Amino acid sequence: MRCGPSLTSVRIIERTEVAVRALLARAMNDESGSTATEYAVIAAVMAIVVAAGARSVGAEIFELYGFVSVNIAEALQGGEAEP
Repeated sequence: MRCGPSLTSVRIIERTEVAVRALLARAMNDESGSTATEYAVIAAVMAIVVAAGARSVGAEIFELYGFVSVNIAEALQGGEAEP
């Protein structure tokens, strides 16, 4: 009677080990996931910049509409509009 694993189970283990190593090597060399992550970070930064710019421009537009509103109200009342 033999003690230990059979020759067939040793071969299965060796093949499994080779397959796992190949899978890990392929996963380590795959950059498609990191590219998607990089694009997500770039999109997040761009969204922050756009939001900050919109807030700044929004304040200026609010002031402009206020100026126009005052001038229209004065013109309707017969007063002089500011230049």
